[in-house]
Amino acid sequence: MGSRYWVTWLPPAVAEEAQRDEPARFSALSAAVQAAVATAAASPDPNAWHSSVLPYIPTLNNFIDTHRAFALPDVVPLVHALLEAVLATTHDLETQVRTAQT
Repeated sequence: MGSRYWVTWLPPAVAEEAQRDEPARFSALSAAVQAAVATAAASPDPNAWHSSVLPYIPTLNNFIDTHRAFALPDVVPLVHALLEAVLATTHDLETQVRTAQT
């Protein structure tokens, strides 16, 4: 499992707690992204995708950069939601590309 750079300078107890809590934070992020995609899909506003989904992309990329194996029940629905976002945003190139690159 990959570790974050801050693990080297945090006190050991704090670093262990952060590593232990990381899967729960990823699970919460996965649920939030799925909810954002569902909200954008239900909205008649074509810009809803941009305002709902894009704020999560940097945080998703941070988790991806850890190269950690997260639980499949969190990953699979997240991937499906991101694919739905890519397919539904043909009118918004920025959202489509940034989501696809994640």
